[in-house]
Amino acid sequence: MAGIRGQRLAATQVVADTDTLLYACDVAETEMTDLVICNTGSVSHTFRLAHIEGAIGTVSLEDYLEYDSTIEANTTYIWPRSLYMLEDDTVMVRADHADVVFSARGLRSE
Repeated sequence: MAGIRGQRLAATQVVADTDTLLYACDVAETEMTDLVICNTGSVSHTFRLAHIEGAIGTVSLEDYLEYDSTIEANTTYIWPRSLYMLEDDTVMVRADHADVVFSARGLRSE
């Protein structure tokens, strides 16, 4: 069945050009099934997505899953992959403007 799966894990609106925590895994395992990026602005913007294995820290080049990808004006993009996370893993996001918002849904182990 296509569509959004699982519970809402997190949502954030970024501060322009600032790495922002979207989600920190606080259970044994989480599957982020849907990551939604929405550009609410009237011009295109760029965004980044990083998965850090382990506690939050500085984003390294090897952590990026998307880097300066373009999202068109007034567009919603659903990232096309699931992301499996272990306890203390984090997902960081960034965009060149605060018009870009991120939300994540998924399945958490308890």
